[in-house]
Amino acid sequence: MKRFDNFWLAAAIGLIVPVAFGLLFFAVFYRGDLSLTDALLLYIERAPSLISKLILVSLAPNLFGVFACYHAQWWRACRGMVVSVLVYLAAAMFFI
Repeated sequence: MKRFDNFWLAAAIGLIVPVAFGLLFFAVFYRGDLSLTDALLLYIERAPSLISKLILVSLAPNLFGVFACYHAQWWRACRGMVVSVLVYLAAAMFFI
């Protein structure tokens, strides 16, 4: 299974999965009259602390991915996932 131990593959997956998970999370729990894109833009404009919390919640699959790669001893993939987590943490700090 060395083909999955790839830094760039794990980094790409780590950048895509939180976006999908965050949108899914927001779509499930949002109960407003606005469309999802309008609501997200409104939250970015008026309540950036909620966006930072959404980013932090969307990191849950990545943290599980880091644990899974570490447990499988895929060290390059683990590094790629950690780099993508750091990118999202930096984005969350921007909205605080």
